[in-house]
Amino acid sequence: MMMQQPYALKPVPDQFPAKVSVVVPCHNAITITMLSLTSLIHNTDIPFELVLVDDGSTDATAVSLECLATNINAGQYPKITGARVLHNPQRTSCAEASNLGVAAASGDIIVWCNNDMLYGPNWLGPLVKIAATDALVGVVGPWPLKVLLNHDQGGNVVTEFTALAANHIVADDPVLLSSGAPFVFRRGILNTIGGYFFDQRFAPAYFEDWDLYNRLLTVGLHFGLTRRSVYYHYEGVTCSQIPNRVALFHANRSRFLEKWPGGGPFPHYLGLSPSQLGL
Repeated sequence: MMMQQPYALKPVPDQFPAKVSVVVPCHNAITITMLSLTSLIHNTDIPFELVLVDDGSTDATAVSLECLATNINAGQYPKITGARVLHNPQRTSCAEASNLGVAAASGDIIVWCNNDMLYGPNWLGPLVKIAATDALVGVVGPWPLKVLLNHDQGGNVVTEFTALAANHIVADDPVLLSSGAPFVFRRGILNTIGGYFFDQRFAPAYFEDWDLYNRLLTVGLHFGLTRRSVYYHYEGVTCSQIPNRVALFHANRSRFLEKWPGGGPFPHYLGLSPSQLGL
Protein backbone atom coordinates (compact mmCIF):
# COMPACT_ATOMS: atom_id res chain seq x y z
CA MET A 1 0.00 0.00 0.00
CA MET A 2 1.42 3.37 -0.99
CA MET A 3 0.87 6.43 1.17
CA GLN A 4 -0.35 9.62 -0.40
CA GLN A 5 1.01 12.95 0.66
CA PRO A 6 -0.15 13.16 4.32
CA TYR A 7 -3.48 14.89 4.69
CA ALA A 8 -4.94 15.86 8.06
CA LEU A 9 -8.63 15.09 8.28
CA LYS A 10 -10.74 17.97 9.52
CA PRO A 11 -12.54 17.68 12.88
CA VAL A 12 -16.07 16.49 12.22
CA PRO A 13 -19.28 17.60 13.96
CA ASP A 14 -21.46 15.29 16.01
CA GLN A 15 -24.41 15.90 13.72
CA PHE A 16 -24.49 16.14 9.94
CA PRO A 17 -27.35 16.67 7.44
CA ALA A 18 -27.00 13.82 4.97
CA LYS A 19 -29.13 11.01 3.63
CA VAL A 20 -27.07 7.84 3.28
CA SER A 21 -27.51 5.01 0.77
CA VAL A 22 -25.59 1.73 1.05
CA VAL A 23 -25.16 -0.12 -2.27
CA VAL A 24 -24.18 -3.80 -2.30
CA PRO A 25 -23.77 -5.70 -5.60
CA CYS A 26 -24.16 -9.47 -5.14
CA HIS A 27 -23.49 -12.53 -7.27
CA ASN A 28 -24.00 -15.98 -5.74
CA ALA A 29 -21.94 -16.86 -2.61
CA ILE A 30 -25.19 -16.80 -0.64
CA THR A 31 -23.67 -17.92 2.69
CA ILE A 32 -21.07 -15.19 2.88
CA THR A 33 -23.45 -12.63 1.35
CA MET A 34 -25.96 -13.11 4.17
CA LEU A 35 -23.19 -13.06 6.80
CA SER A 36 -21.97 -9.78 5.34
CA LEU A 37 -25.45 -8.25 5.31
CA THR A 38 -26.04 -9.42 8.90
CA SER A 39 -22.84 -7.67 9.96
CA LEU A 40 -23.83 -4.55 8.01
CA ILE A 41 -27.27 -4.36 9.59
CA HIS A 42 -26.20 -4.95 13.18
CA ASN A 43 -23.02 -2.84 13.19
CA THR A 44 -24.16 0.25 11.31
CA ASP A 45 -24.74 3.16 13.66
CA ILE A 46 -26.71 5.63 11.51
CA PRO A 47 -29.91 5.49 9.43
CA PHE A 48 -29.46 4.40 5.83
CA GLU A 49 -31.23 3.23 2.70
CA LEU A 50 -30.15 -0.21 1.45
CA VAL A 51 -29.88 -0.90 -2.29
CA LEU A 52 -29.07 -4.52 -3.17
CA VAL A 53 -28.17 -5.56 -6.72
CA ASP A 54 -28.54 -9.22 -7.64
CA ASP A 55 -26.24 -9.59 -10.63
CA GLY A 56 -27.65 -12.69 -12.30
CA SER A 57 -27.20 -15.05 -9.35
CA THR A 58 -28.00 -18.72 -9.91
CA ASP A 59 -28.22 -19.80 -6.27
CA ALA A 60 -30.65 -18.62 -3.56
CA THR A 61 -29.30 -15.07 -3.55
CA ALA A 62 -32.20 -13.42 -5.39
CA VAL A 63 -34.97 -14.83 -3.19
CA SER A 64 -32.92 -14.28 -0.01
CA LEU A 65 -32.35 -10.62 -0.86
CA GLU A 66 -36.04 -10.11 -1.60
CA CYS A 67 -36.98 -11.72 1.72
CA LEU A 68 -34.54 -9.47 3.58
CA ALA A 69 -35.86 -6.36 1.82
CA THR A 70 -39.44 -7.33 2.69
CA ASN A 71 -38.53 -7.67 6.37
CA ILE A 72 -36.70 -4.34 6.33
CA ASN A 73 -39.61 -2.52 4.70
CA ALA A 74 -41.97 -4.08 7.24
CA GLY A 75 -40.00 -2.34 10.00
CA GLN A 76 -37.94 -5.23 11.35
CA TYR A 77 -34.79 -3.09 11.29
CA PRO A 78 -35.88 0.48 12.14
CA LYS A 79 -32.48 2.05 11.44
CA ILE A 80 -32.81 1.10 7.76
CA THR A 81 -35.08 3.66 6.14
CA GLY A 82 -35.93 1.45 3.18
CA ALA A 83 -34.63 -1.41 1.06
CA ARG A 84 -34.92 -2.39 -2.57
CA VAL A 85 -33.51 -5.17 -4.71
CA LEU A 86 -32.51 -4.66 -8.33
CA HIS A 87 -32.19 -7.75 -10.52
CA ASN A 88 -30.03 -8.35 -13.58
CA PRO A 89 -31.42 -11.43 -15.39
CA GLN A 90 -27.90 -12.36 -16.54
CA ARG A 91 -24.58 -11.68 -14.86
CA THR A 92 -22.98 -8.43 -16.05
CA SER A 93 -20.01 -7.33 -13.91
CA CYS A 94 -19.25 -5.76 -10.57
CA ALA A 95 -18.74 -2.41 -12.32
CA GLU A 96 -22.09 -2.51 -14.12
CA ALA A 97 -24.00 -3.82 -11.11
CA SER A 98 -22.40 -1.17 -8.92
CA ASN A 99 -23.24 1.63 -11.34
CA LEU A 100 -26.83 0.38 -11.48
CA GLY A 101 -27.10 0.48 -7.69
CA VAL A 102 -25.47 3.90 -7.38
CA ALA A 103 -27.85 5.33 -10.00
CA ALA A 104 -30.86 3.93 -8.12
CA ALA A 105 -29.74 5.17 -4.70
CA SER A 106 -31.38 8.33 -3.37
CA GLY A 107 -28.79 9.38 -0.79
CA ASP A 108 -26.54 12.44 -0.71
CA ILE A 109 -23.81 10.11 0.58
CA ILE A 110 -23.22 6.81 -1.23
CA VAL A 111 -21.61 3.84 0.51
CA TRP A 112 -20.42 1.13 -1.87
CA CYS A 113 -19.69 -2.28 -0.34
CA ASN A 114 -18.81 -5.75 -1.54
CA ASN A 115 -20.91 -8.74 -0.50
CA ASP A 116 -17.97 -10.45 1.27
CA MET A 117 -17.14 -8.03 4.09
CA LEU A 118 -17.63 -7.84 7.85
CA TYR A 119 -17.91 -4.51 9.64
CA GLY A 120 -16.61 -3.23 12.95
CA PRO A 121 -18.98 -1.72 15.54
CA ASN A 122 -20.41 1.69 14.59
CA TRP A 123 -18.29 1.67 11.46
CA LEU A 124 -20.24 3.95 9.14
CA GLY A 125 -20.90 7.15 11.11
CA PRO A 126 -17.26 8.34 11.20
CA LEU A 127 -16.86 7.74 7.47
CA VAL A 128 -20.05 9.58 6.53
CA LYS A 129 -19.06 12.53 8.70
CA ILE A 130 -15.71 12.78 6.90
CA ALA A 131 -17.29 12.47 3.45
CA ALA A 132 -20.05 14.96 4.27
CA THR A 133 -17.93 17.67 5.84
CA ASP A 134 -14.49 17.66 4.17
CA ALA A 135 -14.62 19.03 0.64
CA LEU A 136 -11.14 17.74 -0.24
CA VAL A 137 -12.05 14.10 0.45
CA GLY A 138 -13.33 12.31 -2.64
CA VAL A 139 -13.61 8.79 -1.25
CA VAL A 140 -12.97 7.51 2.27
CA GLY A 141 -13.08 3.97 3.65
CA PRO A 142 -12.46 2.00 6.86
CA TRP A 143 -9.18 0.41 7.90
CA PRO A 144 -8.82 -3.26 6.81
CA LEU A 145 -8.06 -5.73 9.59
CA LYS A 146 -5.82 -8.62 8.54
CA VAL A 147 -7.16 -11.50 10.61
CA LEU A 148 -8.10 -15.08 9.81
CA LEU A 149 -11.82 -15.75 9.87
CA ASN A 150 -13.74 -18.77 8.63
CA HIS A 151 -17.15 -17.92 7.24
CA ASP A 152 -18.17 -21.58 7.64
CA GLN A 153 -18.63 -20.78 11.34
CA GLY A 154 -21.95 -19.23 10.38
CA GLY A 155 -23.41 -16.37 12.40
CA ASN A 156 -20.82 -16.76 15.15
CA VAL A 157 -18.18 -15.18 12.93
CA VAL A 158 -20.10 -11.87 12.93
CA THR A 159 -20.12 -11.75 16.73
CA GLU A 160 -16.46 -12.80 16.88
CA PHE A 161 -15.31 -10.12 14.46
CA THR A 162 -17.41 -7.39 16.08
CA ALA A 163 -15.72 -8.03 19.43
CA LEU A 164 -12.27 -8.21 17.85
CA ALA A 165 -12.75 -5.06 15.79
CA ALA A 166 -13.70 -2.94 18.79
CA ASN A 167 -10.09 -3.16 20.01
CA HIS A 168 -8.64 -1.77 16.77
CA ILE A 169 -10.55 1.50 16.38
CA VAL A 170 -8.47 4.69 16.69
CA ALA A 171 -10.85 7.59 17.24
CA ASP A 172 -8.50 10.40 16.21
CA ASP A 173 -6.58 8.83 13.33
CA PRO A 174 -5.42 11.78 11.16
CA VAL A 175 -3.89 10.18 8.05
CA LEU A 176 -5.51 9.43 4.72
CA LEU A 177 -4.13 6.49 2.74
CA SER A 178 -5.06 4.67 -0.42
CA SER A 179 -7.96 2.32 0.19
CA GLY A 180 -10.13 -0.44 -1.16
CA ALA A 181 -13.83 -0.99 -0.62
CA PRO A 182 -15.98 0.04 1.13
CA PHE A 183 -16.06 3.43 -0.58
CA VAL A 184 -17.95 6.32 1.02
CA PHE A 185 -18.41 9.43 -1.11
CA ARG A 186 -20.65 12.39 -1.84
CA ARG A 187 -22.93 11.76 -4.80
CA GLY A 188 -22.00 15.17 -6.20
CA ILE A 189 -18.38 14.21 -6.85
CA LEU A 190 -19.49 11.94 -9.70
CA ASN A 191 -20.25 15.06 -11.73
CA THR A 192 -16.61 16.15 -11.41
CA ILE A 193 -15.04 12.80 -12.38
CA GLY A 194 -16.86 11.96 -15.59
CA GLY A 195 -20.42 11.42 -14.36
CA TYR A 196 -19.99 7.75 -13.43
CA PHE A 197 -18.70 5.61 -10.56
CA PHE A 198 -16.85 2.68 -12.19
CA ASP A 199 -15.66 2.71 -15.81
CA GLN A 200 -17.32 -0.31 -17.40
CA ARG A 201 -14.53 -0.79 -19.94
CA PHE A 202 -12.76 -2.65 -17.10
CA ALA A 203 -15.57 -5.18 -16.65
CA PRO A 204 -15.79 -7.73 -15.20
CA ALA A 205 -12.94 -6.87 -12.80
CA TYR A 206 -9.50 -5.35 -12.19
CA PHE A 207 -8.37 -1.71 -12.53
CA GLU A 208 -11.82 -0.13 -12.21
CA ASP A 209 -10.93 1.03 -8.67
CA TRP A 210 -7.53 2.37 -9.73
CA ASP A 211 -9.16 4.25 -12.57
CA LEU A 212 -11.47 5.80 -9.97
CA TYR A 213 -8.46 6.85 -7.89
CA ASN A 214 -6.86 8.52 -10.91
CA ARG A 215 -10.03 10.41 -11.76
CA LEU A 216 -10.22 11.70 -8.17
CA LEU A 217 -6.57 12.77 -8.09
CA THR A 218 -6.90 14.51 -11.46
CA VAL A 219 -9.48 16.93 -10.00
CA GLY A 220 -7.58 17.47 -6.75
CA LEU A 221 -9.55 15.15 -4.46
CA HIS A 222 -8.02 12.86 -1.84
CA PHE A 223 -8.98 9.23 -1.29
CA GLY A 224 -8.15 6.89 1.49
CA LEU A 225 -8.94 5.17 4.72
CA THR A 226 -8.99 5.91 8.44
CA ARG A 227 -8.65 3.86 11.60
CA ARG A 228 -11.73 5.60 12.97
CA SER A 229 -13.54 2.65 11.38
CA VAL A 230 -12.50 -0.96 10.65
CA TYR A 231 -13.67 -3.87 8.50
CA TYR A 232 -12.65 -7.32 7.25
CA HIS A 233 -12.66 -8.50 3.64
CA TYR A 234 -12.88 -12.15 2.59
CA GLU A 235 -10.71 -11.25 -0.38
CA GLY A 236 -11.17 -13.21 -3.56
CA VAL A 237 -14.65 -14.59 -2.85
CA THR A 238 -16.21 -12.59 -5.66
CA CYS A 239 -13.29 -12.57 -8.11
CA SER A 240 -12.72 -16.31 -7.66
CA GLN A 241 -15.91 -16.84 -9.70
CA ILE A 242 -14.37 -15.06 -12.72
CA PRO A 243 -12.73 -17.37 -15.30
CA ASN A 244 -9.29 -16.65 -16.81
CA ARG A 245 -8.41 -14.09 -14.14
CA VAL A 246 -4.73 -13.74 -15.06
CA ALA A 247 -5.53 -13.10 -18.73
CA LEU A 248 -8.21 -10.63 -17.68
CA PHE A 249 -5.75 -8.82 -15.42
CA HIS A 250 -3.31 -8.32 -18.30
CA ALA A 251 -6.05 -7.26 -20.72
CA ASN A 252 -7.39 -4.65 -18.31
CA ARG A 253 -3.88 -3.49 -17.51
CA SER A 254 -3.51 -2.69 -21.21
CA ARG A 255 -6.86 -0.88 -21.22
CA PHE A 256 -5.78 1.08 -18.15
CA LEU A 257 -2.56 2.20 -19.87
CA GLU A 258 -4.50 3.20 -22.97
CA LYS A 259 -6.65 5.47 -20.84
CA TRP A 260 -3.85 6.58 -18.49
CA PRO A 261 -0.50 6.62 -20.38
CA GLY A 262 2.27 5.94 -17.88
CA GLY A 263 -0.30 4.95 -15.27
CA GLY A 264 -1.70 8.39 -14.56
CA PRO A 265 -1.26 10.13 -11.20
CA PHE A 266 -1.54 6.85 -9.25
CA PRO A 267 0.48 4.24 -11.20
CA HIS A 268 2.11 2.00 -8.59
CA TYR A 269 -0.36 -0.88 -9.07
CA LEU A 270 1.13 -1.43 -12.52
CA GLY A 271 4.35 -2.81 -11.04
CA LEU A 272 2.58 -5.71 -9.33
CA SER A 273 2.32 -9.14 -10.92
CA PRO A 274 -0.85 -11.26 -10.89
CA SER A 275 0.79 -13.63 -8.38
CA GLN A 276 1.50 -10.73 -6.01
CA LEU A 277 -2.18 -9.87 -6.18
CA GLY A 278 -3.19 -13.44 -5.36
CA LEU A 279 -4.52 -14.29 -8.82
